Amino acid sequence: MSTRLRLFVMFIGALLVVITYTYPTWQPFLQRESSQEGFPDLAENLQPAYQELPAADRRLYLQMNEENALMAVSILTAALNPDEALPDDAQALPDVSTAQLMREGEFALLNMDELELDNEDDISPYLPLFKSEGSVIFYQYQDGRKLLRLENFRVTNGLNLHVYLSPNPTPITFADLGFYYDAGQLQANTGSQTYEIPSSLNLDEYQSIVIVCLSYQFIYGIADF
Repeated sequence: MSTRLRLFVMFIGALLVVITYTYPTWQPFLQRESSQEGFPDLAENLQPAYQELPAADRRLYLQMNEENALMAVSILTAALNPDEALPDDAQALPDVSTAQLMREGEFALLNMDELELDNEDDISPYLPLFKSEGSVIFYQYQDGRKLLRLENFRVTNGLNLHVYLSPNPTPITFADLGFYYDAGQLQANTGSQTYEIPSSLNLDEYQSIVIVCLSYQFIYGIADF
């Protein structure tokens, strides 16, 4: 082997060592560049809204895309679509002057560090993409009729969202829901709304209201009460 060729091989070897050693330093820049590009198969009119998402959210959607491209673009498209609110008259609170306030709670962001988890491996890494806020109130009339009221409510727009009552105070996976009660399809992803609950339903058996995506079995919001 000639001296020139030997030096070239040594140079390439040294370069590979440097690249490998410094990978943790420059690898985030590649991720950042990737997250700043358009999202695969997302409608062109939604690309600007995608770019306005926090960088951490964009990375999670790209990670989801690698796992399941159809799921990722479907969930992202729903999230970026305009909020859907009920008309003002549909948001109005029914007459509860003769009803008793039974339970109340608040939707809040999940603090994963404060939860006691049996198996963290079962927790979806995409939970931070789904956010909810607002109040939960249960009313009961003298004849036994019950109302579930969501006040000043908002949740990330999603596919086939339903309102569940769960016996678990913090069901962060679909399996955690337990013997749930389905109060029906979410009427709108923003705005106050009311759901009728059967008089036979015992609220003492439930501890949380959960917004569930039935299409992909993700938890979008939790309010314990």
